[in-house]
Amino acid sequence: MHPHDRAFGAAKGALTLALTAALALSAPAPGRAAEIETSSTVAAALVYPSGARVTRAARFTAPVGRHELVVADLPSGLDEASLRVSGEAQGAGFEILGIAYRRVRPRVEPLSEPERQALLDRIEAQEWALRAASDAVAEARARLDYMQAFRKATVGGPIFAAEPNEAQSERGGPGGLFGATERWTEAWALIGAESDAARSALRAGQRAEAAERDALDALRDALDQVGPPPPARNVLTVSINAPEGVAEGALDIEYLAAGARWAPLYDLKLDTARDRGAGLKGALDLYRLAAVTQNTGEDWTKARLSLSTARPSGRVAAQAPQAQQVVLAPDASPSRVQSMDGLLSPDEAEAEADLRSAFNRAAPAPAAPMEAQVVAERRAPAATTSALAAYSGAGVVYEIPDPVTIPGDGEPRQVLIGVESGEVDLAARAAPSRDETAYLYAMRQNGPAPLLPGRASIFRDGVFHGQFDLAYVAPNSESAVPFGRLDDVTVSHVVRTQTTGEAGGLFSSSNRRRSRFALRAENTGETPRRVTLLDAAPYSETEEIEVTYQGPAPSERNVEGARGVMAWTFELDPGEAREIAFGYDLSWPEGREIYLRPGR
Repeated sequence: MHPHDRAFGAAKGALTLALTAALALSAPAPGRAAEIETSSTVAAALVYPSGARVTRAARFTAPVGRHELVVADLPSGLDEASLRVSGEAQGAGFEILGIAYRRVRPRVEPLSEPERQALLDRIEAQEWALRAASDAVAEARARLDYMQAFRKATVGGPIFAAEPNEAQSERGGPGGLFGATERWTEAWALIGAESDAARSALRAGQRAEAAERDALDALRDALDQVGPPPPARNVLTVSINAPEGVAEGALDIEYLAAGARWAPLYDLKLDTARDRGAGLKGALDLYRLAAVTQNTGEDWTKARLSLSTARPSGRVAAQAPQAQQVVLAPDASPSRVQSMDGLLSPDEAEAEADLRSAFNRAAPAPAAPMEAQVVAERRAPAATTSALAAYSGAGVVYEIPDPVTIPGDGEPRQVLIGVESGEVDLAARAAPSRDETAYLYAMRQNGPAPLLPGRASIFRDGVFHGQFDLAYVAPNSESAVPFGRLDDVTVSHVVRTQTTGEAGGLFSSSNRRRSRFALRAENTGETPRRVTLLDAAPYSETEEIEVTYQGPAPSERNVEGARGVMAWTFELDPGEAREIAFGYDLSWPEGREIYLRPGR
C-alpha cells in the first residue's frame, strides 16, 4: 500500500492525531514518560506542480509503558498544520496518544560581571603584548634599513680610502675605520653579518606580531560573542503507549512542503520511414519527462517519488456572485451599454470586447521551429521503465518505479515518466497568407492521461528540429504536433482582386468590396503528401453587413473554434500541384463606414 493512499487511523493498533499547539494526554500514567530519541529520513515524496507531500520514516524500540519519541531532524520549511503521524510495529502494537511540534533555539548565556572584567583585563594585557611585538618589528626593520643604506654609501665613496684625510680621522669617519685596503674583506663580512641578523630579527618579530594579533582577535570575539548562534532545531515529540513493549516500531511522518515542484517536459521522436505509408504515415515515440525541483533544505536520497497533476491551493470553496443594480444614466450623459464589469461607454465596451476576445482565443500555434541541425540521438534519462499511472477523477499520479535522489539545492533533476508509442497520420500544413512555408504535422490520438503544458523537443528521423511550448491536450483527444519545416512541399498566396467601389483601401464610404485570392501547393518530393492549406475570411455579427463567400467548399470551417478560419485538405502525388481560388464579397449600407478588427 502506497503511503500517500494509506488512510490515517488505526493501523495495527496505531492512532493518528492532527497536530495541536498544546495536547493534553488522556489518562496519563504515574511518573514522567521516558524520552526515546530517534532519527528520520525522507522515504517518499508526492510532488505537485507546486508543493509536495513528504513522508519521513523513523524506526524505534521501546519497553513497556508510556514514552515520548523525540524526532529532532525535521526541516524548517514544513507546514505545521499539515503534520500527520501514523505508525506500526512487529508483533505487539502500540498507541499514538498525541504529537507536539516545536522549534528549539539554543540559549546563549551572557557573561557574568566578574567573567567580563577578567576578559577585559586579558584583552588589555594582550594589547600591550601586541604593541611590544610591533615595536620589535619596527626596530628590526629600521636596523635592516640602516645596514642597507650603509652598504650603499660605501660603493665608490671614501669609506675605504687607502689614505684617509686628517678631517675624516678626526671626525671618526669610516675612512678612519677602514683606511687600509687589507681591511675591506673584514668590512664586507661585518656589514653582511649585521644585515642577516637584522633580517632574522624582522622575520621573528613579524611571526610574533601575527600570533599576538590572533590572540587579541580571539579574546575580542569571546567578549562580543561574534558569529551566528547555533541553528534552531525542529523537534517532533510523539507520545506513545506500548502495553507489551515494541521491538521493531516504525513511524510515518507526513507534511506539506512548499519548496518543491515539477514541470512536464516532452521529447517527440518521429520516424517517417517509407514502409510505414510513403509519406502519409509515421511512427511517433512520445517521451514524458519531469523536471523535479526542491529546495526544502535537505536532499531526498533514494526516495520513492510520485508526481501528481493535481494542484492543491488555498481556494477550496466557490465564491458568492456579486449582484449588480441596473440604473439609468442621466440624460445629459452619453449613451452607455451594460457590461458584466459595470457600465461602459460604447468605445470602452468595444475595447473590453477586444480584450476578452484575445483572452478567450485558443492558444496560439507554435512558432516556426528552428532550422534543423544534425545531432547525436539523445538517450532517455533516468530509468527505462515506465511510471505506474493511477487515475483519480481528472487527476493523474505517476509513481516512479525506481528510487530517486533529488538534491535540496533547487537544481532541477530530470526524471523519465514513460514512453508512449503509436502510429500517426502525417500532413503538411501551411497558412500561405502569413508564411509561405509548409510544416510537417503528425496527428496523434492521446491516451487516458492528459498532456500538461510543457516544453517539447522534436526529432524527425534522428534530426533535432527545435522546441515549442506544447499546449494542454485532454485525455483521449486528437492533437496536431508540429515537426518542423517541410521543404518538399512549396506553397504560395496571391491576391487576385481587391476593389472597393469608387475608392479602395480599408476605410471607404462605398458599400461594396470584392476580394479574390489564390492558394497554391506543389509536391516537389518523391512521396505522396497530405496537405492542409489554411486561410480566413471576415465574418459579421450584424445583419447590416453581408459577407458572401466565393470559392470551393473548404474541408473544415471555423478551424479549432476560430470563426472565419477555413481549411482545405487534399493529397498530392509527387510532382502534382493544386490551386485553391476563393474570395468574398462585402456589402453594407450607403453612407456608413466599415473597418476590420481581429476576430473573437
